[in-house]
Amino acid sequence: MGKNNNFSKKSISLNKEHYEKIFEASPDAIVILDENDRILKINQKFEDMFEYSPEEAIGRRINALIVPEDKKEEGEEATEKVAEGKEVFFETVRESKSGKKIDVSILGSPVELKGKRLIVYGIYRDITERVKAKKELKEREEKYRTLFEYSGTAICIFGDDKVIKICNKKFAELAGLTKEKIENKKKWSDFVSKKDLKRMEKYHRMRTENRGNPPNEYEFDFIDDDNNLKHIHFIIKRVKGSKERVASLLDITDFKEAQQELKKSEKKYRLLYNSIRDAILIADKNRIITDCNSSFTKLFGYEPEEVIGRKTLFVYADKNEYEDLGEKIKQNYGDSPFLQIQYYKRKNGESFPGETAVYYLKDEKGNVTGFIGLIRDISERLRLQEQLRQSQKMESIGRLAGGIAHDMNNLLMPIMGYTKMLSEKKDISEEYKKVLLEITKASKKAKSLVKQLLALGKKQKLEKKVVNINNIVDDFKRLIRKAVREDIKIVYNLKPKIDNIRADRNQLEQVIMNIFLNAQDAISGEGQITLETDEVMLDESYTSSYQDFDPGEYVKISIHDTGEGIEKENIDKIYDPFFTTKGEQGSGLGLSTAYGIIKQHYGDIHVYSEPKKGATFNIYLPSEKKEIEKSTTSKKNKKKIDLKGIEKILVAEDNMQIQELIKNFLGEKGYRVVTAVNGEEAYEKAKKSIEKFDLIITDVIMPELNGYQLYKKIKKIYPDIEVIFMSGYPKDILNQYGLEMKDISYLRKPFSVNKLALLIKKILSK
Repeated sequence: MGKNNNFSKKSISLNKEHYEKIFEASPDAIVILDENDRILKINQKFEDMFEYSPEEAIGRRINALIVPEDKKEEGEEATEKVAEGKEVFFETVRESKSGKKIDVSILGSPVELKGKRLIVYGIYRDITERVKAKKELKEREEKYRTLFEYSGTAICIFGDDKVIKICNKKFAELAGLTKEKIENKKKWSDFVSKKDLKRMEKYHRMRTENRGNPPNEYEFDFIDDDNNLKHIHFIIKRVKGSKERVASLLDITDFKEAQQELKKSEKKYRLLYNSIRDAILIADKNRIITDCNSSFTKLFGYEPEEVIGRKTLFVYADKNEYEDLGEKIKQNYGDSPFLQIQYYKRKNGESFPGETAVYYLKDEKGNVTGFIGLIRDISERLRLQEQLRQSQKMESIGRLAGGIAHDMNNLLMPIMGYTKMLSEKKDISEEYKKVLLEITKASKKAKSLVKQLLALGKKQKLEKKVVNINNIVDDFKRLIRKAVREDIKIVYNLKPKIDNIRADRNQLEQVIMNIFLNAQDAISGEGQITLETDEVMLDESYTSSYQDFDPGEYVKISIHDTGEGIEKENIDKIYDPFFTTKGEQGSGLGLSTAYGIIKQHYGDIHVYSEPKKGATFNIYLPSEKKEIEKSTTSKKNKKKIDLKGIEKILVAEDNMQIQELIKNFLGEKGYRVVTAVNGEEAYEKAKKSIEKFDLIITDVIMPELNGYQLYKKIKKIYPDIEVIFMSGYPKDILNQYGLEMKDISYLRKPFSVNKLALLIKKILSK
C-alpha cells in the first residue's frame, strides 16, 4: 500500500509537472480567470501575443485588458455565458498592449473546483493569416464573379457535350434570352450561323479528342434568338483541372461596320490623297518619311518603298536646303503652317524649285508628332514669271527706244535731207560729193540702228506679206555665204511644199542673219551651221509654257551650230538688250532685235543649248494658208516725175531743223510754204489766211494741239484740204492720239525729202 501510495503521489506530481509544461509550451495563448473574470495565470504564448507580462496581466479583468472598445459588449456576453457554465467558441478581434488588432478564435470553458465554478479556462488562437486568407479568397471570388458578370464580354462555360453550364448576363443579352433559359438547356452550337458551324464543330472535336492545334481565337457569325446576325470575336480556353472550357465572345458588329466604313473612307481618302497634284510627304518628328502620295513618286521618280523609312535629306538639292527648312520648322514649331521655296533633287539627279507648305501633326494634347509637307514644282511658274519680267523689261525698253528713236529721227531727218539737197546741186565739186556720200552712208547706218532699237521693243512698222520661207532662204543663201567664214560649212534642209507665212521679208532676213552671225562667233575653227524648215502643230500643253504664244499651226525655222554652246546662267539673258559675251566686239542688240521682230510676227523663238554641244534656235511663225501675193510693181523703168509745184502748203512742226528743211526743200520746188511751231499757231494762220491752203504737213505729237486735232479743226475751214502726217514715234503710240493708220498719208521719220515730194505730188494730183 505504501508503495502504491507513493507511486500515486509521484504520478500526480508528474501529471502536474506535465500540465505545467503543456500549459507553457502550448501554441495557443491560454489564460486562467477566476469567478470575477480576473486573470489568475497566463502562458508564454499569451504573453507573446498580447505583449503583457504576468506581472502586468495577473489580477486584471480580461475584458479590460485585451478586449477592444467596440468588442466590450461581445466580451461581457461571453463572460456571462461561461459564468452560467456554458462553453463558448467564437472568432473575433482582440487588442495587444501596443494596440495591434489580432484576429483570434476563442474557446472559453468553465472549470469547477469542489462543486464551485471558480475558474475559466480560455484559449486564444491567432487566426490572422486564416482570416486574411479567407478574406482574400472572398474578395477574389467576388472579383472573379464581378469580372464574369461585368467584364464587358459575353462569357459562358461548357463541356464536351457543348451544353452551356453557366453564362453571364452579357451572354444572355447577346443571345436574347434569360440565363435560366440558357444554362444547362442550350448548346453553344445553337447560336452559330450555318456558314461557320461546320468549321467550329471541327475545332470542338479536335479539342475533345486532344488532337491537332485548333485555333483558340477567331471570328464567327452569331445568331441570336430573334435570328439577328452578329459578328463575334471568339476566344476559348480550357478550365484547368477539368474538361470544361470557358469562352469569351465580343460583339464586334459595330466595329466591323465601322471597319467597312473606315475602309470606304480610307479608299476615298487614298483616292483624294493620290489625286492631289501636289507631292505630299508625311514624316515623323525626326523627319523620317512615313508616307507619300503618288504625285510625290511621279515628281521625284522614286517608288514608295524606296523612300518610306528614310530621312528626308535625300530629296533636297543639297544639305543646306535640308538644314534651311529644318531651321524654319524650329522657328515656327507647333505654330500655324508656313510656305517657302526650297530646291529639291529628283532620283535622276535633276534639281528643281518647289513651293513648300509645311503643316504640323499634333496629338490630342497638342504635342507635335510629325509634319506634312506639300511640294509643288514651280519651275514652269518661275520660268513664266521670268518671261513676264523679260516681256515687261522689253516693253519698258521699247518705250524708251521709241522715245530715243523719235529724237534720233528728228536729228537724222535734217542731216539726210540737207545732204540730199546739196548732192543734187549742179555746181558742187566731186570732192564734196564724196563727203556728202559718206554723210549719207553714216546717216543710213544710224537709221538702221534706230530700226534695231524699235525692233527690240516691237515698235517698228512692218510691211507684212504672204511669203514662203523656203523662197526667202533660197534668195538669201548667197548673202549668208558671204557673211559667214569660209571654214564654216552651211547646210540647208528645207521641207518641200511648206506652208506660207505672213511676214516682213526684210525683217525676217535680218533675224536669220543675226542668228547666223552669232553662230559663227560661237564656232572657233571649223564647224557647221544647219538651217532647217518644217511644219509643226503646237497644242496648249506646249505653248502654255511661254508668254504670249498661242496654240496652232506654225512654220518652224531651226538654226543649229556646232559651237561652244551657251552657259546655263546666260540662257535667260541672251535676249536682253546690250547683253553680250563678246566684250567690246558685240553690241548686244542682235538677238534682242531678232526676238522683238519674231514677237511682232505673233511667233516665238526658243533656244536649246549645252556647253560644248552647240546651240539650236527654233523660230515659230504662224502658218498662212493664203497664196503668195504677186507684186504689182512694174519692172520697167519708171517715168521720171516732176517734183515741182505751186500749191500753198501749211507745215506744222515743233522741231525747227526739220521745219526749216521742209520749208527750204519745198520752196526750191516752187511750193508756197507757211510754217508754224505748234498746232495752235498753225490753226491761227490757217484761219487768218486770205488764200486757202491746199495741203497740211503736220507732226502728230505736238504740245497743246496735236496734229490730228489740228487737221480736224482746219477741215472745218477748208473741207477739201488734204493732209500728210509725220512722226518719229511708233504706231502704237500714235494710236493713243486718235490717229488710225488706215487710209491716211503718213511718213515715218526719218524720210527722204524726195519721198515727201513724191507723196505731195500724188496727193495734189488727185
